[in-house]
Amino acid sequence: MKPPIFRPQEHSRIELVAMRVLFALVLIDVIPTGVTVQELTMPVGLAGMGMDLSWLPKAMPVLKALSWPVLLVYALGRLPALTTTYLFAVTVLVGTYSNSNGSIKHHHQVVSLILLAQVLWHWWWLARHRRKDLSHADDALVRDRWAAFASQQAIVAAYVVTGITKVATSGFFGWIKAAANYPVQLRKTNLQAAYSRADVNTSAGSGLESWLVAHPAASNTMLGAGLVLELGAFLALLGRPWSFTYGILLIAFHAMNSVFMNLNFRWHNQCLFIFLILPPMIAASRRVLGRK
Repeated sequence: MKPPIFRPQEHSRIELVAMRVLFALVLIDVIPTGVTVQELTMPVGLAGMGMDLSWLPKAMPVLKALSWPVLLVYALGRLPALTTTYLFAVTVLVGTYSNSNGSIKHHHQVVSLILLAQVLWHWWWLARHRRKDLSHADDALVRDRWAAFASQQAIVAAYVVTGITKVATSGFFGWIKAAANYPVQLRKTNLQAAYSRADVNTSAGSGLESWLVAHPAASNTMLGAGLVLELGAFLALLGRPWSFTYGILLIAFHAMNSVFMNLNFRWHNQCLFIFLILPPMIAASRRVLGRK
C-alpha cells in the first residue's frame, strides 16, 4: 500500500524541540501582562454568546504569571494536552476581549488556531493510548510529529478557507477583476482618516498604494497571485521542499500587504517560519554536516 500523499514529516527531535521552544517564545509575546479596561461595545465569540469578560483585566497578570511555568513545561514536551489547553484558553480570552470593542484584529487567530489543533490532537492521542505506557521515547516522537503536522494543517487551512471565502463571495475571476478597486478603496479610507484628524498631509498612503492606484492591472496581478497562493496553500503539506517554498511565498505576500494595507502579520510570519520554513532548514543543515 502506498503511503498517503499528505503525511507528517519525519522530524528529528531537534526540529521538534526548536518548534516548541520558538512557538513558546511567540506565545510569550501573544499573552500580555495586562489588558486595557474597555467597554465591549461589539462583543464577538465567547463574549457574543453571553460570557462576561469584565473580570479579565484584573485576572490577566495572574494568567500571565501562570503562563510562564506552563510555557516551560510545554517547551520541554511534557504534559502537552494540559499545557496546550491552558494556553489555548488564555489566547482565546485575550483575543475575544481585544476584538469585542468594534475593531477586529486577526493576528491573534492564527496562534489560537494552531493551539486548538494541538489541543485536539493531544487529547485524542491520550484517549487512544490511555492504557498504554506513553513514556517511551519513540511514542513521544510519533506523538510530537503528528502535533507538528496538525499545526501545519491549521496554518494552511486558514489560508485555504480565506481563498475559498473570496471565491464564494465574488467568484474566482470576479474577485481578481475587482482587485483593481481595492487600492482606490484604501486610498479613500486613508484620506477620510486624514481629514478626520485635520491632517494637513492628505497624501496618506504608501508609495505602493499610489502606484497600484495608477496601475490597476498590476493590482489585479499581485492580488490575484495572492488568491492563487491562498487556494493552493495545502501544497505546503506535501513535504519539506513544498513547506519551505510556500512559507517563503506567504511571508513575501504578507510583506506586500503590510506595505500596501498597513496590516500586522508579525505572528503569522513567525508561525510560518517556525512550522514551515525552519524544519527543512534544520534538516538540510544536518545533511550538510553529515549527521544522521
